[in-house]
Amino acid sequence: MRSLIYLILLLIFHLTNLQAQSINVWQGGIGNWNVASNWSQNEIPSVSDRARILAVGDVVTIPSGYTALVCCIKVADGAELIINGDTVKTHLKRIFAKMDVKSRTQAVALLLRS
Repeated sequence: MRSLIYLILLLIFHLTNLQAQSINVWQGGIGNWNVASNWSQNEIPSVSDRARILAVGDVVTIPSGYTALVCCIKVADGAELIINGDTVKTHLKRIFAKMDVKSRTQAVALLLRS
């Protein structure tokens, strides 16, 4: 569990250090991330955007198999961001492959050595 926390903190640190160009605010109430009309800029947030889910009761779902790339995201108290477990597993596998490791433990050990 500790190794997963280190990996998450590293990813958060990396994402928050990217330079964001704009703020795209969720306006869709309950719905899917990948619908442009649910966002204030009428486009799905991109890697250079800061995404905000601010309203109490908003529920945003990132569907299985869909990749959501943003510079950073803020989810307010009372709002929800649902990420399909398969999506998380897929991205962790890709990260591990790039690091040439097989597990979270190996990833953290590699990061601590470097």
